[in-house]
Amino acid sequence: MSGVECVESGSRLDLMLGMKCYMTREEPLIPYKPLDQHNFYVYEFTREMGILRPPIKPPLDRGNIFVYLLIKRGIDTYNAIKILRRHLRPKKISYYGLKDARASTYQAVTVEEPENLITYILDRNLEAILVGTTSKHAKRGDIIGNCFKIYIGEIIGRNAGKDLLKILFKISEHGYIPNYYSYQRFGVVRPITHIAGLALLCKQLEKAIYALISGKPPGNRSTGEMMSEIIEICRKIMDLGPRWMHVEKKICSEYLSSRDVAKALKRVSREYIALYISAAYSYLFNQYLSYRWKKYGLGLQITEGEVSLRSKLYGLQIPGKKLSSKDMEGEYKDICTASIESLGLEPCIPELRSVIIRPLILPIKIDLLNPDLGIIWFCLDPGGYATNLLREIFKFYSAKLFSSDLNIGTNY
Repeated sequence: MSGVECVESGSRLDLMLGMKCYMTREEPLIPYKPLDQHNFYVYEFTREMGILRPPIKPPLDRGNIFVYLLIKRGIDTYNAIKILRRHLRPKKISYYGLKDARASTYQAVTVEEPENLITYILDRNLEAILVGTTSKHAKRGDIIGNCFKIYIGEIIGRNAGKDLLKILFKISEHGYIPNYYSYQRFGVVRPITHIAGLALLCKQLEKAIYALISGKPPGNRSTGEMMSEIIEICRKIMDLGPRWMHVEKKICSEYLSSRDVAKALKRVSREYIALYISAAYSYLFNQYLSYRWKKYGLGLQITEGEVSLRSKLYGLQIPGKKLSSKDMEGEYKDICTASIESLGLEPCIPELRSVIIRPLILPIKIDLLNPDLGIIWFCLDPGGYATNLLREIFKFYSAKLFSSDLNIGTNY
C-alpha cells in the first residue's frame, strides 16, 4: 500500500454518501454553530481577473459582453441569477459555476445585451458591480479554481488552539485532500438525491418516489408498505408542506390523483431528474474512491484503470478516475451492488450512459491567517469541496456544520 491509509469513518451519514475514509486520526473539533455567511467565504479564481477578492482587477479582454462581480450572501446561485435577470433583463447571462448557498461568495457573471445597463445592484442578499467587459461568455468549470476563507474559531465558539494546528499540520504534510463529492452534493437536510437517482437508473420507480417524498431510504419496506406511507405523507405535504417542497407537491398531487408512479415522476422537471442522476454518479464515484483508498491507499500514484490528470492550480500530475459502464464489471461490480443494496434498493447494475472524469485527490496549501481565531485560507481546483478539509477537522461532527441536529441522515 502506498500513500495515506484509510481511517474509517464512524458517521452513518458519511457511509450513506460513500465517504468512508478520513486522512487523519487526530481528535475532532466540535462545531458550536453551522457554516454561514459570517464564517465561510468563497472567492472564484478566474483566468482573466485572478482571485475575486477585493480589490478586484478588471478583465483584460475587451468586448461587448459585460462582466459583473456578484457578491451573494446566504442564497444559492440560481436565485441570485434570477434576481440579476429581473434587474438587467439581458439577452443572455452566464457564470462559471455554482457557489455554496450558506457562504458569502464572490464570483464573475457575464451579461449580454442587458435592456437595463446598471453599474451597481443592491438587493436583499446580494450585490452586483459592473467591473468591465469581455468578448466571451463564462463557461461552466472554465476557471482555475476557488479559494476559501473559513473562521474555525467562530464555528467552534472558542480559540482554535493546538487541536486545529495538529490536524492542519498533518494534512499539510501530505499536501493533498480526498476529492469526494461532499455533503452539499446530495442535499444536506434530506440527503436522498443519489438514492432517487440510483432508483431511476435501476428502474425501481416506487423506491425513487419513496425517497423523494419521505426524505429517507426505502429500507426493507415492501412495495405495499411504501405506497401506503407515500399516500399518508403526501396528504400531509399537500396540506402543510412548506414552499420549498414544490417538487414533492407536484409528485404528490399526481400520485394522489392517479396512483401511478410513472405519471407522478413525469411531473418532475428534466433539470431535477438530471440532478438526481448526477447525484447517483457522484455516489458511485465516492464508492470507488473509498474502495481504492482502502485497497491501495491514497496518494499521487495511479493504479490500474485510472487516468492521469493535472491540477490547474498547482500544475501537479494527480490520479483521476473515468467512471463509466465498464466499471460496473469485475470486483467493483460487487462493491457497487452491495452499496446500492445498503441504501434500501434492490441489487442492480445501474445503466451508466455517460462518464465522470474527476481527480481522486486535490493538492492543497493551507495558510493559517490567525492562529488564535483559527482563520484559514486555501484554494482548490474546480469542483473541489471545502468540506473535504472540514471533514478532517470535525469528522463525526461534520453534520453540525449544516444543522444543529447531529442526526441528519443518520437515523434512517
